Amino acid sequence: MLGKPLKDALMIGVALACGLTTAGASAPADAPVNLPPDPGKAVVTKTCQSCHDLDMVTEARHTAPEWTSVIQRMRANGAELSDDEAKQAQAYLVKVYGKSG
Repeated sequence: MLGKPLKDALMIGVALACGLTTAGASAPADAPVNLPPDPGKAVVTKTCQSCHDLDMVTEARHTAPEWTSVIQRMRANGAELSDDEAKQAQAYLVKVYGKSG
């Protein structure tokens, strides 16, 4: 198992390699993103915001299977989500930022 410092360094490297930095975000870094209320909001805020500017999440539009894939990819990259939290996040993202398809 990787130690936390190595895991954190790998997460940063993955984020940079994927272009997932906050450079060029539409809102200043200190401007809060106002996510709609829902039981899954806390999970999305806590988990996604630990690596990303929330604008990345709020500007994305995915189908339910696509959100599932995104969440699986983030978990593979080190996002710390239980299975239940992943389900909550997916349901929230589909409800609020989903697209039909």
